[in-house]
Amino acid sequence: PKVVSELVAQKIPALYGDAGDPEVLESLNLRQAKLIVSKATFIDNNLITDNLIESNLHGLVIRESSGNEIRDNEIRDNENDLMVSPYENEHCDNIIEDNSGTDNKPILYYNEQVNLENLNPSELILCNADNSILNDIVINNGDKKNNGLLIYKTDDSSFSEVRLDSTRLGFYFVESNNNVINNSSSNNSSYNGVYIYGNYNEIYNSNFNFNGDSGIFLKNQANFNIISNNNMEHNGEAGILLEGVDSNLISYNIINNNELDGIYLDHSDFNNITKNDINENSYGIYI
Repeated sequence: PKVVSELVAQKIPALYGDAGDPEVLESLNLRQAKLIVSKATFIDNNLITDNLIESNLHGLVIRESSGNEIRDNEIRDNENDLMVSPYENEHCDNIIEDNSGTDNKPILYYNEQVNLENLNPSELILCNADNSILNDIVINNGDKKNNGLLIYKTDDSSFSEVRLDSTRLGFYFVESNNNVINNSSSNNSSYNGVYIYGNYNEIYNSNFNFNGDSGIFLKNQANFNIISNNNMEHNGEAGILLEGVDSNLISYNIINNNELDGIYLDHSDFNNITKNDINENSYGIYI
């Protein structure tokens, strides 16, 4: 937009983008932002059915929209087959069912409490699905490296024996609090093994290795989280990256052989980093 171009020309940092786009979210530094402008567009109650949506960057994006019915589509081989960007809980109120994704596996979307186990979908999204339990879930899209397990506005849920491999986003938590990841893994993701924008989440006894960016990324006011007894190795950037977050506990982790940092902190205060094994990174801990 013209205003952004004018600001940049005046050497005033400015960014324009979709808040539901992971790449936009990762480039933001909300703590230093002087002004945030939201141009919300509420487009509701549409029927999207029997389409082939293939080989795009984003296949189908639902942005701040509710009351839509999305069924019987083939949404495949996109870097993200299905993305949602809810601003309010009501934007999770869509019917999304009977859609197939990459490798003809189902795209699963839930906007209420669920108890899921022994599933192998192309993609799984929870949106305002508090108190859910997921066990023995596998998402592996091979050389496509797309999708992931996306959790929006979902609190008090547990994820155990969840195995993500060769996804784009890994575990992706947005405005989600009091969740637990245990005995799980997210390896070979294009971006991070785990991305968290939320508070009081816990990650235990899990592996986040060989991801393109970081093993675990806590971003923008992700506070009071616990990361303990995990392995973060051979990631493209940091084992653990903290950016604009406070009061997190990081303990008893093995953080080795990451390309840049074992643990990197940027504009992050009052974090407790203790009893970790950090070896053979470019920097062990960088503050």
